[in-house]
Amino acid sequence: RISSHFYQGSTSEYLHDKGQPCLRDPDRLSARAMAHPLEPYQHEDLPTQTSFRVIELLPGQEGIPVSCLLHIVDWSNPLEYEAISYAWGDPSAKAPVTCHGKRLEVTQNLHRGLTHLRLQDRSRFLWADAIW
Repeated sequence: RISSHFYQGSTSEYLHDKGQPCLRDPDRLSARAMAHPLEPYQHEDLPTQTSFRVIELLPGQEGIPVSCLLHIVDWSNPLEYEAISYAWGDPSAKAPVTCHGKRLEVTQNLHRGLTHLRLQDRSRFLWADAIW
């Protein structure tokens, strides 16, 4: 079972990835970003003790692989996001998502949750404890 909790914060400053605006239009995603590439995603270290990662779950239709972007934000200026709570399940049972055009392995339960929570027409900002 998955539940989400809404956090109110500012969105305008942090809707960028490494200085580039986040993708809002699924048609702008390349075929490479929508497939499950072999190159593994490597996360960046968090810059401060008050930094955390928020997932931008990109829009998609059923049957299309899950794609996301990870944003580093800070508690002093967080963006608006939903926190999801779920049972991790077997940590060795993994499923792939595409993150910044690279392959990121997440637990099967988190993958099911992201698939269920994904919107067809716009991005959704989420926090999950087991994605980094």
